[in-house]
Amino acid sequence: EGPFPIAIGDAFLACSDGLSGQVSDREIGELLVVFPPDVAGETLVNLANLRGGPDNITLIIAQATQNNAAEQEVEEELQIPVTSWLTLGAAALFGAGAVGGFAMGNLLIGGLLATVAAVGFFFFFTLSKNTLFAPSPFAPTVASKSKSPYTRTPCEPSMEFVAALARILRELRQATNGKQLAVKSVEADHCEHQGITAEEAKNPVEAIRNYSLAINHLMRELKKLSARKR
Repeated sequence: EGPFPIAIGDAFLACSDGLSGQVSDREIGELLVVFPPDVAGETLVNLANLRGGPDNITLIIAQATQNNAAEQEVEEELQIPVTSWLTLGAAALFGAGAVGGFAMGNLLIGGLLATVAAVGFFFFFTLSKNTLFAPSPFAPTVASKSKSPYTRTPCEPSMEFVAALARILRELRQATNGKQLAVKSVEADHCEHQGITAEEAKNPVEAIRNYSLAINHLMRELKKLSARKR
Protein backbone atom coordinates (compact mmCIF):
# COMPACT_ATOMS: atom_id res chain seq x y z
CA GLU A 1 0.00 0.00 0.00
CA GLY A 2 2.93 2.32 -0.55
CA PRO A 3 5.42 3.81 -0.67
CA PHE A 4 4.03 7.13 0.52
CA PRO A 5 5.84 10.48 0.48
CA ILE A 6 6.37 11.46 4.12
CA ALA A 7 6.63 14.92 5.67
CA ILE A 8 7.44 15.91 9.23
CA GLY A 9 4.24 15.66 11.29
CA ASP A 10 2.55 13.00 9.15
CA ALA A 11 0.79 10.35 11.23
CA PHE A 12 -0.05 6.78 10.26
CA LEU A 13 -2.59 4.69 12.15
CA ALA A 14 -3.30 0.98 11.89
CA CYS A 15 -6.18 -0.44 13.91
CA SER A 16 -8.63 -3.29 14.32
CA ASP A 17 -12.31 -2.92 13.44
CA GLY A 18 -12.99 -2.53 17.14
CA LEU A 19 -11.91 1.08 16.59
CA SER A 20 -12.82 1.74 12.96
CA GLY A 21 -16.28 0.27 13.50
CA GLN A 22 -17.09 2.79 16.25
CA VAL A 23 -15.09 5.90 15.24
CA SER A 24 -15.31 7.33 11.73
CA ASP A 25 -12.28 7.97 9.51
CA ARG A 26 -12.84 11.69 9.78
CA GLU A 27 -12.99 11.59 13.59
CA ILE A 28 -9.79 9.54 13.67
CA GLY A 29 -8.11 12.08 11.40
CA GLU A 30 -9.32 15.06 13.42
CA LEU A 31 -7.92 13.61 16.65
CA LEU A 32 -4.57 12.85 14.97
CA VAL A 33 -4.45 16.48 13.85
CA VAL A 34 -5.21 17.83 17.32
CA PHE A 35 -3.18 15.47 19.55
CA PRO A 36 0.21 13.77 19.65
CA PRO A 37 0.03 9.98 19.13
CA ASP A 38 -0.20 8.97 22.82
CA VAL A 39 -3.13 11.24 23.67
CA ALA A 40 -4.84 10.56 20.35
CA GLY A 41 -4.59 6.83 21.02
CA GLU A 42 -6.09 7.12 24.50
CA THR A 43 -8.93 9.29 23.22
CA LEU A 44 -9.73 6.95 20.33
CA VAL A 45 -9.91 3.92 22.63
CA ASN A 46 -12.15 5.81 25.05
CA LEU A 47 -14.51 6.90 22.27
CA ALA A 48 -14.75 3.38 20.88
CA ASN A 49 -15.54 2.01 24.35
CA LEU A 50 -18.10 4.71 25.08
CA ARG A 51 -19.86 3.89 21.81
CA GLY A 52 -20.27 0.27 22.80
CA GLY A 53 -16.82 -1.29 22.43
CA PRO A 54 -18.27 -4.54 21.06
CA ASP A 55 -14.92 -5.88 19.86
CA ASN A 56 -11.22 -5.87 20.63
CA ILE A 57 -9.75 -2.37 20.20
CA THR A 58 -6.17 -2.45 18.97
CA LEU A 59 -4.27 0.40 17.37
CA ILE A 60 -0.80 1.69 16.72
CA ILE A 61 0.13 5.23 15.66
CA ALA A 62 3.43 6.24 14.07
CA GLN A 63 4.33 9.88 13.48
CA ALA A 64 7.21 11.35 11.48
CA THR A 65 9.18 13.69 13.74
CA GLN A 66 12.29 15.84 13.53
CA ASN A 67 15.45 13.98 14.59
CA ASN A 68 18.44 16.31 14.62
CA ALA A 69 20.88 13.59 15.68
CA ALA A 70 19.82 11.32 12.82
CA GLU A 71 20.02 14.19 10.33
CA GLN A 72 23.55 14.95 11.51
CA GLU A 73 24.53 11.31 10.97
CA VAL A 74 23.09 11.41 7.45
CA GLU A 75 24.96 14.63 6.66
CA GLU A 76 28.21 13.10 7.89
CA GLU A 77 27.61 9.98 5.80
CA LEU A 78 26.99 12.10 2.71
CA GLN A 79 30.17 14.14 3.10
CA ILE A 80 32.67 13.37 0.34
CA PRO A 81 36.11 12.41 1.76
CA VAL A 82 39.10 14.62 0.98
CA THR A 83 40.84 11.62 -0.60
CA SER A 84 38.07 11.49 -3.21
CA TRP A 85 38.67 15.09 -4.21
CA LEU A 86 42.45 14.52 -4.32
CA THR A 87 41.90 11.48 -6.52
CA LEU A 88 39.65 13.50 -8.84
CA GLY A 89 42.22 16.32 -9.04
CA ALA A 90 45.05 13.93 -9.84
CA ALA A 91 42.95 12.17 -12.47
CA ALA A 92 42.13 15.51 -14.06
CA LEU A 93 45.82 16.46 -14.21
CA PHE A 94 46.77 13.13 -15.77
CA GLY A 95 43.91 13.54 -18.20
CA ALA A 96 45.16 16.99 -19.21
CA GLY A 97 48.68 15.54 -19.60
CA ALA A 98 47.28 12.78 -21.83
CA VAL A 99 45.59 15.36 -24.05
CA GLY A 100 48.90 17.24 -24.29
CA GLY A 101 50.80 14.03 -25.12
CA PHE A 102 48.40 13.13 -27.89
CA ALA A 103 48.54 16.72 -29.20
CA MET A 104 52.35 16.53 -29.45
CA GLY A 105 52.09 13.19 -31.23
CA ASN A 106 53.59 11.17 -28.35
CA LEU A 107 51.09 8.31 -28.33
CA LEU A 108 53.00 6.25 -25.74
CA ILE A 109 53.09 9.01 -23.11
CA GLY A 110 49.57 10.11 -23.99
CA GLY A 111 48.23 6.56 -23.68
CA LEU A 112 50.03 5.98 -20.39
CA LEU A 113 48.70 9.21 -18.89
CA ALA A 114 45.19 8.48 -20.20
CA THR A 115 45.30 5.06 -18.54
CA VAL A 116 46.37 6.56 -15.22
CA ALA A 117 43.63 9.21 -15.52
CA ALA A 118 41.00 6.55 -16.24
CA VAL A 119 42.09 4.58 -13.17
CA GLY A 120 41.88 7.78 -11.10
CA PHE A 121 38.37 8.57 -12.33
CA PHE A 122 37.34 4.98 -11.61
CA PHE A 123 38.56 5.23 -8.01
CA PHE A 124 36.83 8.61 -7.60
CA PHE A 125 33.48 7.23 -8.72
CA THR A 126 33.96 4.16 -6.52
CA LEU A 127 34.77 6.25 -3.44
CA SER A 128 31.82 8.60 -4.10
CA LYS A 129 29.12 6.11 -5.08
CA ASN A 130 27.47 6.36 -1.63
CA THR A 131 27.73 10.14 -1.40
CA LEU A 132 27.91 12.27 -4.52
CA PHE A 133 26.25 9.70 -6.76
CA ALA A 134 23.85 8.17 -4.25
CA PRO A 135 20.14 8.39 -5.14
CA SER A 136 18.27 11.10 -3.25
CA PRO A 137 16.24 9.82 -0.26
CA PHE A 138 13.71 12.54 -1.14
CA ALA A 139 13.14 11.41 -4.72
CA PRO A 140 9.49 11.32 -5.75
CA THR A 141 7.89 8.01 -4.89
CA VAL A 142 6.26 5.84 -7.52
CA ALA A 143 2.48 5.84 -7.36
CA SER A 144 1.05 2.62 -6.01
CA LYS A 145 -0.43 0.25 -8.58
CA SER A 146 -2.47 -1.50 -5.92
CA LYS A 147 -6.19 -1.82 -6.50
CA SER A 148 -6.93 -1.29 -2.80
CA PRO A 149 -10.05 0.81 -2.18
CA TYR A 150 -8.27 4.02 -1.22
CA THR A 151 -10.44 6.90 -0.07
CA ARG A 152 -9.74 10.46 0.98
CA THR A 153 -11.32 11.95 4.08
CA PRO A 154 -11.07 15.58 5.24
CA CYS A 155 -9.35 15.77 8.64
CA GLU A 156 -9.73 19.46 9.41
CA PRO A 157 -11.18 19.87 12.94
CA SER A 158 -14.90 20.58 12.61
CA MET A 159 -17.64 21.99 14.78
CA GLU A 160 -19.67 18.88 13.95
CA PHE A 161 -17.15 16.73 15.83
CA VAL A 162 -17.11 19.30 18.64
CA ALA A 163 -20.86 18.84 19.06
CA ALA A 164 -20.48 15.04 19.07
CA LEU A 165 -17.81 15.19 21.78
CA ALA A 166 -19.89 17.62 23.86
CA ARG A 167 -22.81 15.20 23.67
CA ILE A 168 -20.64 12.24 24.68
CA LEU A 169 -19.24 14.22 27.60
CA ARG A 170 -22.73 15.16 28.82
CA GLU A 171 -23.85 11.54 28.64
CA LEU A 172 -20.73 10.43 30.50
CA ARG A 173 -21.40 13.04 33.17
CA GLN A 174 -24.95 11.79 33.61
CA ALA A 175 -23.78 8.19 33.86
CA THR A 176 -21.17 8.98 36.51
CA ASN A 177 -23.18 11.33 38.73
CA GLY A 178 -25.36 8.73 40.40
CA LYS A 179 -25.04 7.23 43.85
CA GLN A 180 -23.84 3.89 42.52
CA LEU A 181 -21.22 5.41 40.22
CA ALA A 182 -19.99 8.82 41.38
CA VAL A 183 -16.90 10.05 39.55
CA LYS A 184 -15.32 13.42 40.24
CA SER A 185 -12.39 15.09 38.49
CA VAL A 186 -11.19 18.67 38.89
CA GLU A 187 -9.13 18.29 35.72
CA ALA A 188 -12.21 17.17 33.79
CA ASP A 189 -14.20 20.13 35.12
CA HIS A 190 -11.50 22.56 34.01
CA CYS A 191 -11.17 21.01 30.56
CA GLU A 192 -14.94 20.97 30.07
CA HIS A 193 -15.14 24.68 30.93
CA GLN A 194 -12.33 25.41 28.46
CA GLY A 195 -14.10 23.34 25.85
CA ILE A 196 -17.37 25.23 26.29
CA THR A 197 -15.51 28.53 25.94
CA ALA A 198 -13.78 27.33 22.77
CA GLU A 199 -17.05 26.02 21.30
CA GLU A 200 -18.75 29.36 21.89
CA ALA A 201 -15.78 31.07 20.21
CA LYS A 202 -16.10 28.70 17.21
CA ASN A 203 -12.61 27.35 17.81
CA PRO A 204 -12.89 23.67 16.86
CA VAL A 205 -9.25 22.78 17.59
CA GLU A 206 -9.36 23.93 21.21
CA ALA A 207 -12.90 22.64 21.71
CA ILE A 208 -11.98 19.15 20.45
CA ARG A 209 -8.82 19.15 22.54
CA ASN A 210 -10.50 20.15 25.79
CA TYR A 211 -13.66 18.05 25.45
CA SER A 212 -11.48 15.04 24.63
CA LEU A 213 -9.22 15.67 27.62
CA ALA A 214 -12.28 16.00 29.88
CA ILE A 215 -13.52 12.63 28.63
CA ASN A 216 -10.09 11.08 29.17
CA HIS A 217 -9.89 12.41 32.76
CA LEU A 218 -13.32 11.01 33.60
CA MET A 219 -12.51 7.66 32.02
CA ARG A 220 -9.30 7.40 34.05
CA GLU A 221 -11.21 8.07 37.26
CA LEU A 222 -13.89 5.60 36.21
CA LYS A 223 -11.24 2.91 35.66
CA LYS A 224 -9.74 3.63 39.08
CA LEU A 225 -13.15 3.34 40.69
CA SER A 226 -13.85 0.06 38.87
CA ALA A 227 -10.49 -1.32 39.99
CA ARG A 228 -11.21 -0.45 43.65
CA LYS A 229 -14.59 -2.22 43.53
CA ARG A 230 -13.11 -5.48 42.30
